[in-house]
Amino acid sequence: MGAALVPICANAQSITSAPGSTELTQADDGGEIIVTAQKRSERLTDVPISITAISGESLARSGINDLTQLGQSTPGLNVANNGIATQPTIRGVGSTGSALGESANVATYVDGVYIANQAGMQFEFADIDRVEVLKGPQGTLFGRNATGGAIQLITRKPESGFGGFINASYGRFNDRSIKAYVSGGSDELSASITGLYKKNDGYSYDVNLNRRTGFVERYATRAKVRFVPTENLELTLTGDYSYNHQNDFYAFTVINGNATGYVTNPTLPRGSGPYQTSLSFLPFDTTKQGGVSFKAALDAGPIEITSITAARWYDDHLKSDSDATAAALLTTEQFNPGRTISQEVNFASKNTGQFNWIAGIFYFNSLAKLDSLLINGSLFNTSHLNTNAYAAFGEATYDLTDELTIVGGLRYSIETQNIDTRNGSGARQIEQATFRSATPRITLRYKPSQQTSLYASFSQGFKSGTFNATSVGASPVRPERIDAYEVGFKSSERELGGKLINGVA
Repeated sequence: MGAALVPICANAQSITSAPGSTELTQADDGGEIIVTAQKRSERLTDVPISITAISGESLARSGINDLTQLGQSTPGLNVANNGIATQPTIRGVGSTGSALGESANVATYVDGVYIANQAGMQFEFADIDRVEVLKGPQGTLFGRNATGGAIQLITRKPESGFGGFINASYGRFNDRSIKAYVSGGSDELSASITGLYKKNDGYSYDVNLNRRTGFVERYATRAKVRFVPTENLELTLTGDYSYNHQNDFYAFTVINGNATGYVTNPTLPRGSGPYQTSLSFLPFDTTKQGGVSFKAALDAGPIEITSITAARWYDDHLKSDSDATAAALLTTEQFNPGRTISQEVNFASKNTGQFNWIAGIFYFNSLAKLDSLLINGSLFNTSHLNTNAYAAFGEATYDLTDELTIVGGLRYSIETQNIDTRNGSGARQIEQATFRSATPRITLRYKPSQQTSLYASFSQGFKSGTFNATSVGASPVRPERIDAYEVGFKSSERELGGKLINGVA
């Protein structure tokens, strides 16, 4: 077991907040960073979890423009693209599986909305207020498929007055992008809109098609309306849409010409150097997605109540030259549409006494479809997967003394999946599976001062089982479970330069 001291990627900051929301602002007085890692606003020093919190300004200064680049400034995090799938890995806990209905081991949230589909996680950081990366199993508060951890993306909230920004860039391979954000209104009613466009000509060249490949084209927009009818109630309505068209992952060649097409026809054109391909057609992957969410945050005296309702959809279409030659021997084509709805309600005390708590309920439903064609290979497969997930959770914090605190929590999850799969030979599978899990967390925290804390914790994570949607008759994949033990040290002492030091063993 090793230990390391890792400086967090943000300076000391203070907070101004409305009910159910937080905003990071720079401070010069040794203030603290405020996060919502435990579904409430807390000082980062006080949260007994290993967290990297990065402001949107820090991301922009570091040149981090999307989710796949986040690992550059987050120790222990790697975000890879596996075709259409975006797959975060934290501390080595991740997955390369991207089958129908299979989610990543790291749960990703945008403004509190769970993003289940891996094809729907291609986020450009156009209007990010901050990012919080929670390391280790987060099965109690975040639950479903958070065995490796959780990533929270918090976007800017509309503000009173009028403001905004516009950024444009140009780079190699005719890469051009533009981002714009506008916000305005009053203290009671305000709105914002964000727009993004990005396109390049591609970094590789196809000698058979005589054109550049490896290109990307994206555009996205997000609109928010924030209504504060009273000082105790805040309502936020958000809608978003994005389009992503690319072929960088599917424009590939084979090593040393080791392909059937070159064996049967040695005269086929071939790429002669790096970043060269020779395909029979231009492959592509096109993903469209969007959604709407409604958040209500109520300050009800001794407790705060937060409700988040969301509906999302996605539609992915890919076509790949699977033999990677100009012979047109094997073409793979997939259509992968789906939609999700979710509802979460949290009840939280206000961190004002010796005993504090948070409790909530969560519901999630998804319908995912897959139509897969293997042209020239006589294979056809179609699958429908319907998922219903329910969870109830709670966590309590009790101060045994002024310095010593114990935290205990539990989440109970029930998930039912129904699959209907058919293949080209006429075989069909209709099956149902139910998965249940209880994921506890217990933590002991010691605070020798207001700026320093030490903690030891035990937590569990649960990743739901699923079906192999490409094979008729296969047994369901069993759930994954993980146990984690962590010992950590945090300090934001002024003699450490106003930085938060986060040591984990």
